[in-house]
Amino acid sequence: MGRVVDVEINAAKALITLGSMYRNAADAIKEYVSNALDEWAKVRQQGEAGGQCKVRFTLSKNSITIDYNAPGMDEAGFEDALKHVVDSRKEGLDIPQIGRLGIGLWAFNQVGDRATFYSKRSPDSPTIKVVLTRNSSEAEFFDPAPGEEREIPGMTIEITGLFQDPTRRYGPVSQARLKHVLADRFDVYLRTGQLKIAIRCGKVESEVEPIKLDLPEIGIKFRDLSLATDRSKVFSTRFWFDPSGNGRVAIRHTGVVVIDDLQAMTEYPVSNSMLTSGYVKGFVDAEFLKPLPARAQFFEDRNLASLLKSLASLGPELEKEISGFQAEAETERVQGLFRRATRVAQEIFSQEEFLDVELIEGLNRLRPNRNGGGTKPRTTTAGNGRNGRDKNPRPRVFNYVLRRSAFKGDMRRRSRFSQGTVEINTNSPDFIKLSSVPRANQVAYVAMLLGKEIIAYNDTTGVSNEALDKLAAYGTQVLTKVWK
Repeated sequence: MGRVVDVEINAAKALITLGSMYRNAADAIKEYVSNALDEWAKVRQQGEAGGQCKVRFTLSKNSITIDYNAPGMDEAGFEDALKHVVDSRKEGLDIPQIGRLGIGLWAFNQVGDRATFYSKRSPDSPTIKVVLTRNSSEAEFFDPAPGEEREIPGMTIEITGLFQDPTRRYGPVSQARLKHVLADRFDVYLRTGQLKIAIRCGKVESEVEPIKLDLPEIGIKFRDLSLATDRSKVFSTRFWFDPSGNGRVAIRHTGVVVIDDLQAMTEYPVSNSMLTSGYVKGFVDAEFLKPLPARAQFFEDRNLASLLKSLASLGPELEKEISGFQAEAETERVQGLFRRATRVAQEIFSQEEFLDVELIEGLNRLRPNRNGGGTKPRTTTAGNGRNGRDKNPRPRVFNYVLRRSAFKGDMRRRSRFSQGTVEINTNSPDFIKLSSVPRANQVAYVAMLLGKEIIAYNDTTGVSNEALDKLAAYGTQVLTKVWK
């Protein structure tokens, strides 16, 4: 037998490491909400509590205070938790628990230097005061001072020696940031009414609301599935079509997000599937997976690999559904763009210097609305109208003024006036670029082409169109340089 050397660990530094493994400071803070939900689940199963688990955050320049109504720990419970870090007794419970490794108490290490706990287990038990300090593996127990006792069961955690100022508007532990992270991580509990979270900063208090999803649902037939490698391992999905292209699919465990975005799983085929295209928003719930400490990832075992393979296989079916929604979304995007561009053209051609320009049918001038502010259509156009048109044409909806058209044989031509409508060439390289530029520049491009065709329409000689097309080419180049 070889020589045996005992492994020694610097406990204080190990605790700092364990308490700093979260994605960010806001994610570390959420660990105390997880602890509250775990305690609430235990007493609810025992029939000792009902209603909501309520958590309140109070943010000040020098401290973050978390208070919740789930039963706290008594002195024996605290000592047990402190003696079983990364060896939590939660593993043996029949009740689904969010936390498993007993490191949540130390999450303050990613936020500040010190955490003071005021804990009351039951109505008849005393309040205990425990102080944990960064760079120390010792916990200090105190008798609470007058005024520090809790009146009802629960726990209050005060984190001080902060690394960031929570009162900063856009800081990493600001009110806005915490609302976003907590809404994302605890969506299930908030949506079902099991959890209520309030955050107060100065005089402003706001409640964390469930994520609003006004999106069409897809993949309904994939709601409940099993792993191909083990039919006893069941997972569920909820997917929505996200026309913004910024959607992400998360994996949750016990209702709490562990993997934010499947796109981060670059070692697996799912990272290049339809589920990571941005057009899918949703969640995958898989209770059979095992979260790593701090719930920043899962243990990479066969179950995780099989789950990700199963999710990647859903891509082709989801793509069929998404293609229809994408076509509708693109149509609505272009219609909105054309509406705004038409309005811009109306406003410009209503100016004094353009009153001698005859407008095409369906495009009316605007005049101030003295009754209610803003503008309203002017029902007359300059001149008698070309081709025998009436002097006061009946207004038509915008898509009769502007229309998309895929020009063939002349892809570089940007627009043309045909049968009373300005057609925008969707095959033009300039139009193709529109999907990747700010909306304001898209409007500017289309409004410029609409104006070009109206001015050419007023030229009875027909010789100005070529010059105007050159001017449009120049204008497009200007916009292109601005886009960069």
